[in-house]
Amino acid sequence: NLTQSLELLKSLGLKAAAVTSPLKKRLFEIAKERDRSCHAFEAANTLVLNESGELKVWNTDYLGAEFLFRGFENLSCAVVGGGGTQEVIKHAMPQATFYSARKLEKTSGIEQGEYKVVVWAAGGSVQELQEKFLPASCQNPKFLIDLDYRENSTGRAVATYLKLQAETKKLKYVPGHKMFVKQAKAQQDIWREFFGLR
Repeated sequence: NLTQSLELLKSLGLKAAAVTSPLKKRLFEIAKERDRSCHAFEAANTLVLNESGELKVWNTDYLGAEFLFRGFENLSCAVVGGGGTQEVIKHAMPQATFYSARKLEKTSGIEQGEYKVVVWAAGGSVQELQEKFLPASCQNPKFLIDLDYRENSTGRAVATYLKLQAETKKLKYVPGHKMFVKQAKAQQDIWREFFGLR
């Protein structure tokens, strides 16, 4: 519950926090003051409690997405999953087609034949992967960008499986942690500026 979390934040005397899904949209809705970075996505991942205890919020996710996807903008792209990152991925990769991670059905975008880039934006465990884990059009990409930044991510397992296939031996695995580092650095910059720590 976001309200309870904010009360806890206040009771601890903390004035700033990073917020993750599924709370980003709700944070945007309840904030008194929103930076313009939030409006396009109707979500916020960065908050500050001002002197009167009111929320001011920002969104730095899009900065991480722009950074990670730079150079891929003109390639056909399929995104498996997406959840809370879907809107910022759409911002950085407007040509992307999105597939449900559970049902592997297209949820938005236009089919583009064989995709050059597959973005793995689904959680879960390696054990949950089934034999047919990707739509056929996603099984021969040149790049797999993994937004699951855990050491044992399912995206890493998918990339390993695809590399074992004859057609995709040259697949380049791109870990997505750079996206999260970039947006976290932007959060730190916001907090430093807000609190005059520069």
